[in-house]
Amino acid sequence: MQNPAISRVMPRSPSASPRARAQPANLFPGGCVVPPTELARDAATAVPVSSVEQEYAWLTQRLRPGWKREVQSLVRDGARWFDVLRVRHADGTVRDYWFDVSAPFRAASGLDLELGEGRLRVQTTPPCTLPSAISACDIARGDWSSLPRVIGHTVGRAVLIALGILAAGERDPAKLIRYGLGSAVAIEVFAIIWASAHTE
Repeated sequence: MQNPAISRVMPRSPSASPRARAQPANLFPGGCVVPPTELARDAATAVPVSSVEQEYAWLTQRLRPGWKREVQSLVRDGARWFDVLRVRHADGTVRDYWFDVSAPFRAASGLDLELGEGRLRVQTTPPCTLPSAISACDIARGDWSSLPRVIGHTVGRAVLIALGILAAGERDPAKLIRYGLGSAVAIEVFAIIWASAHTE
């Protein structure tokens, strides 16, 4: 019985596998050229890979020439992601092979996938960072609607800096305002210049 926590999404159209190289003649049952393995049968035994090419290489090393991929699906189980290939072996038998692709998804820090209304939505999201960095990047891209947020972040930063100066012993209100705002503006200008240099 399928685990209800596992959701199957994004079926892909059938496609023949890449041409396999000649394999040894001493074949085992199920189309394998090595003894049958429990690997890649489900989420618990999924084979970790970093690319689709590695998935096909893994299958090509183990299956009799003539196997075909029937369906390829992206499956989520909690925080883990799996690429599941339904393969028809040369002898006609069908089996799902599970590959753990969680690492590539984590490496793609700007990629967010979620299922909604039966469709897989892919959107870019910023990595964990300060809101002021996000607004600085928006300004660097020419989105001037973020200017109010930039001003708000600058004022908030000025207050924090002034509190730090106050804690250090400065009691003159005029100096607290001047030093706080001056420092905050300098930091914000640097952030925008840095974002401009690193934004395509």
